[in-house]
Amino acid sequence: MASQGKADPLQALNYDCINLVLQDLSPQDVAKAEQVSNSWKIHIRDWEAGPGCVHHFPDAWKELKVTNDLNAVEVFKECASQKTATDRWLAAKPRWVMECHPALIEKSERAAGDFISWTSLSDGHIYCQRVGYEKDTAGKWRQFPKVRVDLKVSRAAGTEIKCTRLHASGLLYVATSERGSPPDRVCTYRDHVFELETGKLLWSRGQATPPSRPLALGWERLYRHGPKPNSLEAYDLRTGDLLYTVSIPPEVYKSEQEARVWRLRGREVIVVPIRGHVVHRGFEYNLYLVDAETGLRVQVIKIVYHDYRPPRLKVSSRRGELAFAVMDQVVDEHTRAQTERIRFFEYDAAKGQFVDGKEEQMEIRGGAGAMSGQCGDYDPFRRFYTIPSFPEGHHSIFPFPGADADADGQDSPGTDHITANPVSFSVTGDVGGRDGVPVKPQRGLWGLAKVRIAGNRLWLFLDRGWVEEHGRKFIIVEFGPSALPLPSEDTLYRPDELD
Repeated sequence: MASQGKADPLQALNYDCINLVLQDLSPQDVAKAEQVSNSWKIHIRDWEAGPGCVHHFPDAWKELKVTNDLNAVEVFKECASQKTATDRWLAAKPRWVMECHPALIEKSERAAGDFISWTSLSDGHIYCQRVGYEKDTAGKWRQFPKVRVDLKVSRAAGTEIKCTRLHASGLLYVATSERGSPPDRVCTYRDHVFELETGKLLWSRGQATPPSRPLALGWERLYRHGPKPNSLEAYDLRTGDLLYTVSIPPEVYKSEQEARVWRLRGREVIVVPIRGHVVHRGFEYNLYLVDAETGLRVQVIKIVYHDYRPPRLKVSSRRGELAFAVMDQVVDEHTRAQTERIRFFEYDAAKGQFVDGKEEQMEIRGGAGAMSGQCGDYDPFRRFYTIPSFPEGHHSIFPFPGADADADGQDSPGTDHITANPVSFSVTGDVGGRDGVPVKPQRGLWGLAKVRIAGNRLWLFLDRGWVEEHGRKFIIVEFGPSALPLPSEDTLYRPDELD
């Protein structure tokens, strides 16, 4: 009896049946199915560009219809990537963990995009490293190598670092002072910008008077206050050339707060928090948005905040969503229970301004109350809270109601409480490095200095406090791919710091 060949399901089924089968697959399984053959790839990509996008990502499909964007397959894949990463967060299943343990360093570490930098006290050099892993000549995964910046600083030799700013595109800005020889010992101040992949100097400029600290780093420009009152100078970040000078509002010129740069309608906008009047149990802040090319005020957003420090802003990492949240923490004086008041703002492209959205209140209850006062971070858009515990190296992720519904980018109803039902993982046991690259247990008296959720990564900054004044290390946990915004894309992604 002749053997009967196996039929190709996509050839045997009609179009409607194929759609029903693909709808039951997760985005990860759809991606795997594309690899079966060229004919499967053609069928599946046709489905992704239509019924698949409608079924899995209806909001993205509506946006496609409005903007008449023809690249529907790429939109599907980007949304699928984001959903996969969010599912990993909520299941506490990272892709990999990276540990960076420099020698004795000053507390001047910086992180932006895929890079970290620090100043070593042992040899006076600045070092940087790309985050993640690469394959060596033997095909094994290893961390990207550390790169030494071509600048040595030494207080004994009269050279000091005044300011460093890291840029997500792989640049490092450093301001130094150099003390002259006796008897005059006249100081010279210099600006430097280095390329991190090579550590080489791109440009350096000296001046006799101390320059003002950069107000902000944009994607292609460095902005600082000019010497004239109410002036703003814009410099080319890669050449150091002065591009132009404009007048800005006096409130922005007088502010000493660190600013950030957003890109809206294809133009860079400088965002500066300025403290106003004292109000009942808090402070009034004005968030100034200034057009970086004209110096004109775009918008002023009033915020009441229960802390003397500038408001904490968290921006959405979801595709095409220009939105941010103001996180206001209130701690009960008697119970020490922690409440996060979250106020959302969304960008209205027709008005060219942010509009006040919903407000939520997040409370920590039950067994999770032990988190009060500990070092953690939260994502108000994907709706989870993370608390690391050291030296054990354990991490708890607290999803709160609406997290699963929100993972595909759809709106979810407001939520009030986090309950004590976390999912957990360990950076040394459950995950380790990438494909067997070990991450050592966190032995010793390590404490958390800072925790940040930034896109699809969890950043942990640790120190040893009084045990070792300059003992520092970083741990980066990745749950999904990270990518910089396109040069023409509007974004609230900050190029010079972790949001």
